[in-house]
Amino acid sequence: MLTQVQPKRKSFSQYKQFINTREYLSIKEISKKCSNLKVVHINSTSAKEGGGVAQMLTSLIPLFNSLGVKSEWYSFLAPEKFFEITKKIHNSLQGSKQGLTETEKKYYISINKKLAKEIDKLKCDILVVHDPQPLAAIYYCKKLKSIKKIIRIHIDLSKPNKDSFNFVRKYFEYFDRILLSSFDYINRGLDYNKIVIIYPAIDPLAIKNIKLTSKEAKKFLIWVLM
Repeated sequence: MLTQVQPKRKSFSQYKQFINTREYLSIKEISKKCSNLKVVHINSTSAKEGGGVAQMLTSLIPLFNSLGVKSEWYSFLAPEKFFEITKKIHNSLQGSKQGLTETEKKYYISINKKLAKEIDKLKCDILVVHDPQPLAAIYYCKKLKSIKKIIRIHIDLSKPNKDSFNFVRKYFEYFDRILLSSFDYINRGLDYNKIVIIYPAIDPLAIKNIKLTSKEAKKFLIWVLM
């Protein structure tokens, strides 16, 4: 069910041009303190199929490894029905009135139970789970007691559909930290002491962020408009 994603290698030294020397050396020093840790990230889609989260991990995983912090990334396969349900969860946690039926809730849990068995096979010191798709799996894992668990939510939880939020709320309790992208996204029903805000960032060396020449831009526009 789990498949390891292996993005292309990157070197942290390539990013020295974007930060000052003090920041660069500080990151290097902090990474040394974390060099004995293994971090595993889990999300629902790989770089080829995914959106923002997958694009973020495509940059993040190689950078961690370049800094000496052993990091791995796993995506998982599931029936299309599961992703239709998690899309509803995604939307309803951001305020959509369309919640889940009891049948859909049971199906979501059944897939996460299967995923939990796969996660239990992983060896790491820190486990980072991204967004609602694999959220419930940690609740059903049996071998993660000594592992630090982090849930990284990339959506706005401030005004969710109450039924959907109440459905997933208990799963948040099994994480040591809850990472959100903005203070505005905080839900009062979560443990405030666990919440950490990490603002979104872009990779200046990612293909879509590299500056185009006028010739390249013109060529691309002609292709789009054809």
